[in-house]
Amino acid sequence: MLKQIVQYGTELKPFHQAARIRMSNYVSIFTVFIALSYSLLYLLVLGKPLVGIINLTFTFAYTIGPWLMKYNRIYLAKNWFFGVLLLHLWVTTNVYVDNQSGMHLYYYLVPTGVFLLFDTAQIKTKALHSITAIALFLYCENVPNPQPLIVLDDAMNHAIYQSVVLFTMVEVIIVLVLFSRQSRVYENQLSIYETTDMLTGCTNKQYFLIESAKLFNDARKAHRPLSLMVVLISESQQMIKNYGHQITEQYTRHVADKLKSLVGEGMLLARVSDRGFALVMPETTMVEGNHLQDRIQNIFADDVMSVAQLKVQAPIHTGISAMLSDADDVEELYHRAELDMLKQQPEHKPAETVVDKLVTT
Repeated sequence: MLKQIVQYGTELKPFHQAARIRMSNYVSIFTVFIALSYSLLYLLVLGKPLVGIINLTFTFAYTIGPWLMKYNRIYLAKNWFFGVLLLHLWVTTNVYVDNQSGMHLYYYLVPTGVFLLFDTAQIKTKALHSITAIALFLYCENVPNPQPLIVLDDAMNHAIYQSVVLFTMVEVIIVLVLFSRQSRVYENQLSIYETTDMLTGCTNKQYFLIESAKLFNDARKAHRPLSLMVVLISESQQMIKNYGHQITEQYTRHVADKLKSLVGEGMLLARVSDRGFALVMPETTMVEGNHLQDRIQNIFADDVMSVAQLKVQAPIHTGISAMLSDADDVEELYHRAELDMLKQQPEHKPAETVVDKLVTT
């Protein structure tokens, strides 16, 4: 149940917005827990039913925030939470008890909270809540409450003061932990975007160029074999004319999935152009690479993708090259692999070439 509440409002939101929404829901849940704890203190320990009922009303008010999140009233939900919090702390310090209890110290959390939970562009809203919290803190600190509903002795005031400090520290720690965790997730997500082709799930061209150069240099230094294969879906423009972009992209994913199932450990597969793939194969000789090339050609020779009552198939061209000497470099391997592909199809030159796409950054 709590996991579901935490996800309220995050559906179809960009990652950075979803992270703030989840954190807001976490803070709302924790604040409900704190407010409920104080309500039980007023009812069961101090024997003040009126104060307990008023505090339970505020506890219920905090639960409205996640409910508003559920219906995508994100901005309203965050403003509602901080509005209730500001009022609640004022009532607590100036109606329930006096400032000796330290309840107004919770205002310390407001500036940090608004800057963490509101979006970066909502500067005026963050400034408004922060200034209001500072003003109310100064009021509570300097204006005594002559007729509190609960008259506390020094020992109880001290106990409540300690609880305020404790809960404040715990909430700050929780928020920072959540923020740190969301930052790590965000960094991982960015890493995926930077290195992965979103259509096929293969390595993208930029990352492939960097990693393939590393693999090539490692193999050359260790005097170990390395081969490179290019795979091209031919007649892709004709496919677009016949089936449209969506089905053509589905077929591209289909080919990528087939290739991924054939890639061995340590190999690097990338989508390097609209319909072109490249595969670096460390510890693979030309003979071994030819075996894999034959398997790929045999698999796609009769491969047909069924979609929307259509049978989709396109010629798959492959070419392979191997590291020959210290004079080679990884770009030379690309060129020789593509030349090998073109030699195998002399009557038909593909409309787009893998190498031209690869060397264009």
